Amino acid sequence: TAGFSNARTGVNAHMGDFRPPLKLVRTIPLSGIKYPGVLMAFDDFLLVGAESYDEGELNDAGRYQLLDRQSGEVRWEQTLPGRGIGNWLPDYEPAYAHDIVLLAGPATTAAKAVRVSTGEILWSDDTISDRSGRSPLISDGVVVYSGADRVVAAELETGEVLWQIDVETAPAPLCSIGDLVFWLDRERVVHAVRLRTGEEQWRSGPAPGTPFPFDVANLVASDSYLFVNMYRSGLSSGAGSVVQALDRKDGHVVWSLERPYEYVSKLLLAYDRLYVMEEEMGLVSTSHLAAYDPDVGSLLWKIDLSTHGGPNGMAPIPSLWGSGIGNEVLYYLDYARGSILARNALTGTVLGRWGSNDGVTADLCLADGQLLILGARTLEIYEPSHGIFFAHIADGGGQTTLLTLTNISSAPTTGSVHFLNDEGEPLSVVIEGQEASMSTVPFSIPARAIQTTGGSEVQSGWARAEADQPIRGSSIFQYSGNGLYSEAGVADARASGETSVFVERDGKVSTAVAIAAPVGGGRWEMTLRLLDQEGLELASRSIWISYGNHLAQFIEELFPDEVGDSFQGTLAIESPFPVVVTALRTKNGIQLSSYPAAPTGQ
Repeated sequence: TAGFSNARTGVNAHMGDFRPPLKLVRTIPLSGIKYPGVLMAFDDFLLVGAESYDEGELNDAGRYQLLDRQSGEVRWEQTLPGRGIGNWLPDYEPAYAHDIVLLAGPATTAAKAVRVSTGEILWSDDTISDRSGRSPLISDGVVVYSGADRVVAAELETGEVLWQIDVETAPAPLCSIGDLVFWLDRERVVHAVRLRTGEEQWRSGPAPGTPFPFDVANLVASDSYLFVNMYRSGLSSGAGSVVQALDRKDGHVVWSLERPYEYVSKLLLAYDRLYVMEEEMGLVSTSHLAAYDPDVGSLLWKIDLSTHGGPNGMAPIPSLWGSGIGNEVLYYLDYARGSILARNALTGTVLGRWGSNDGVTADLCLADGQLLILGARTLEIYEPSHGIFFAHIADGGGQTTLLTLTNISSAPTTGSVHFLNDEGEPLSVVIEGQEASMSTVPFSIPARAIQTTGGSEVQSGWARAEADQPIRGSSIFQYSGNGLYSEAGVADARASGETSVFVERDGKVSTAVAIAAPVGGGRWEMTLRLLDQEGLELASRSIWISYGNHLAQFIEELFPDEVGDSFQGTLAIESPFPVVVTALRTKNGIQLSSYPAAPTGQ
């Protein structure tokens, strides 16, 4: 469980088809523990680490609780002696294997090997020094751990020392692949040694920069390379960061990226991409998530996160410290918003955002098809939602909407369709075959069609369908009046932070665009950009939207000065929270056909 493997790539390969949208399925209250910051999941257990807290005052020790994964019951608790209040952001990850976990923390002065199933302390090392950032690993029955002044390898069961190297280390996690273990010293030199003997195989040359203690350092291994990043704060001492790829066989530098005055939080490696969260520190701080080619260090894509500020204008503070990748989705902490953000790992598109209901999000963990979010007082568990979204429905004044649902699983499916208005409140409509109006319609399928009947007053909104098995659906907009009849069908919409759709205006023909916000929290700013047929931006505007809101307008209403009476191009929709989009081709306001709205990278 060291970054899901001792290579520390951050990838959990056992997530199956786990992917947003997600739903909260359980909330486990935390008791007897304050300021939690570390979360791990293994077997039938959850491990929570925190600053120790007793009778209203912080102690100078770390505290761990082991919770039963099903009941939330505390199975055992361990405290560790320390040297002052620690920083329990997740910069120390315990190591686990074979029913044994090695506990320590960024402010503790001891390490304990504990039998998980019983809470028995098997052995401890009470002389180990500063552990900040120095996460251990377990491999082949050997545990390797480090402090500020030494690296130790011991038998996992007994603690018998196999080898020990006295060296001033950087605050970087230990990393291994095959039978090699890697660590970083304070001189910015990487060492590669054999797991059981400690015999050194190679050491790298010192990385650029002054040999000072680092605020952040990381190691990530692959079959070909060892990736290193180092950062030191303080403008007067030459603050800056470096990201390097070393040849795993001999340690020579393959490529190197140096950045003055820029913070790099952590590295993740997956899908032939090296992910880096960077923040440029200056009078105006900017941050971005970047993906690099791991072979040559060239930039593949970069997302400016500064435009997605936090509440009350607060600068975004994203971090890969609490992060993970599963099924081509990257999950990471956004401290400014107190939430977890999910992006498509191949394109960077926003797919979802969730936050702890108690207002603080401290860490996350991906395990066994679940997303676990650690808050200040609770631990929340999310699983995939089988819900789908319809970005627009219309009823009344000759308009009706037919929703069709299809069961794509092998088991019977039950659920409900919820109709909502522009503000996200329940929208009452009369359903065919029902006498009274209703905003929630239950269903049980192999197949089910739900149709509004229409009324004298036109009303519009959006809908979501929630089921206990995977489903798909479509919405068919129908108009009958003045001797006319028209239909246009649209598939259910996928939530995404980036969506584009073809738009046109030609006399009486116009594109109508509907946007709904099915996930998120609070109120946020969404950007609409109008592009011409060559993809050049003609204009942009910002629209504030809240969770549950719905917006439906013609393209000439959104951009009256640029569209005029004749136009063809693209509408690009960008949002820090995922939204769903539907577009219709209309004539005199009556639907003719639909346009596909394409989430970027989907």
